[in-house]
Parts: sequence; structure tokens; C-alpha cells
Amino acid sequence: ITMLGHLVGFMASLTCLGLPHTNSIMLPQALCIVMLKEAKKVDVHEKSTITAFYMFVWKLFYAEYLLLPFAR
Repeated sequence: ITMLGHLVGFMASLTCLGLPHTNSIMLPQALCIVMLKEAKKVDVHEKSTITAFYMFVWKLFYAEYLLLPFAR
């Protein structure tokens, strides 16, 4: 979650400074937003939701690498 906080802060600072967003920056931002929404659904006392979220994070990880050539 700390990495997500850093990414969100970085994206907010780009917006506040008026710097342009490139595709290579917007892709991780979009995936971060999706991951934050999924993280809110996790019940830390339920192993199945933790496992499902863990697998979801790996799917996002692979999706980012699959989409990376199109973002450049």
C-alpha cells in the first residue's frame, strides 16, 4: 500500500504542477486506481479474499508488462 501512496502522490504532483501526462505515466495510474478499488473489498480476516486480491495484483502486474510496448 505504501507504493500506491507514493504513486498517487506522484500523479497528484504532476497534475498540480501542470506537467503533461504521457501514456507511460497514465497506464500505472489507471492500474493503481483499479487496484485501490479492489483493495477496499478485501476482508483481512477472510483468507479467500486475501488470496483473490493477491492473484488480482499479479494479473495487473502482467497486464502492465503486456501493455507497456503500446504506451511508448
